Amino acid sequence: MHTSSYWAKTSNSQPNREHLTRDVTTDVAIIGAGFTGLATSYYLQKSGYRTLVLDEHCVGWGGSGRNGSLMLVGYKHSLVAIAKKYGIDAAKEMLHMSLDGINLVKEIVEEHQIECDLTRRGSFCAAFKPSHLEGLKKEQEFMLKHLDYENYIVEAKDSRQEIDSPLYHGGLIDPNSHYFHPLNYAIGLADAVESSGGVIYEQSPAVSISRKQEHVIITTPGGQVKAKELVVATNGYTTPLVKKLYKSVIPVGSFMIATKPLDQGLADSLIPNRRGLFDTKKWLYYFRLSQDNRLLFGGRVDFRAQENDELFNTLRGNMLEVFPQLQNSEVDLKWGGKLALTMDLFPHIGHTEEGIHFALGYSGHGVSLSTLMGKLIALNIHQKGRNLTVLENLPLKEVPLHNQRVIVLSIVGSYFRFLDWVS
Repeated sequence: MHTSSYWAKTSNSQPNREHLTRDVTTDVAIIGAGFTGLATSYYLQKSGYRTLVLDEHCVGWGGSGRNGSLMLVGYKHSLVAIAKKYGIDAAKEMLHMSLDGINLVKEIVEEHQIECDLTRRGSFCAAFKPSHLEGLKKEQEFMLKHLDYENYIVEAKDSRQEIDSPLYHGGLIDPNSHYFHPLNYAIGLADAVESSGGVIYEQSPAVSISRKQEHVIITTPGGQVKAKELVVATNGYTTPLVKKLYKSVIPVGSFMIATKPLDQGLADSLIPNRRGLFDTKKWLYYFRLSQDNRLLFGGRVDFRAQENDELFNTLRGNMLEVFPQLQNSEVDLKWGGKLALTMDLFPHIGHTEEGIHFALGYSGHGVSLSTLMGKLIALNIHQKGRNLTVLENLPLKEVPLHNQRVIVLSIVGSYFRFLDWVS
């Protein structure tokens, strides 16, 4: 387990699962024991398939066990931007898909009584500049008029009702956003998979993929898996094992810190309604209070995904920019993980020319969408030829100059920082 995170320090116990040591056969093999892979297994098991999940590390080791925990409504792009590009009907469908992802998580948590502190407090999108608030007002009006979806503007003069910070200029409340303990959800989802007959092998990296007649063969250091179908669910940890997928995502390191528990009065004053918060910068900050009154704060981005003191010192400075009253509060925990961007900043789902199923590229909005994507992958396997959603019809494009990854990452990082500066 990646032990430095707040989630790992406060996680429920999970078994030490065995690694693959022999050749086995299954209906569907899944690479990646995060939200996407586990949800795929979960829904396939419900449909009567035998599934086997492989992970190089353990359940929830990657982004699923290290993320910011905010289950937000929407995508990296606003619904206004989506409607402008794809039309009102597409925007409405994508909005409902986002809500469906949250509802699926709630259903699984309730059905299997997963102890993951699932909480509906809503989210607050904080306007970094006055002009950003005007943009949020247009979005709120558009969503109410065209998508029949209601959220609420907080004017700049009323900001302190939501956040005691000098940095922001009002914002937008979404009442349907949730947050939870992500690693405990992954652990509970894995338990649900195994209770329905699914098999999970940890410490079992896939080192090669080949085909033999109607089957796919996944080779690990300890044995081979023979399956009728293969799902790759590795998102920010995608490797050249499937070149199409590897060349279509940009892995990005995102980092978090957690303070020691704060006094109740101070915690209550920082975020009075205990919502999940994020702001309108392209390289946004995201943060909330934990159950034990720590401030969990994230947002520092590094394309090399390398943790070091300089990076975490900068992140603490970012936290103090938002909450200068935490100057004397000690940072207790520091960690990071990888997310994956795509060229259009939308998540993508489908299958490669070789027939490998996938979902990846959540672009920072995969906490609940990944469970939905797992269900859709399961449907694609179980119901061949089903009608696809708008999101599923978006083409996955390779990143130009992907072989020159350092150049690509540098360009992308500079571009987003420029957008933050001019917007």
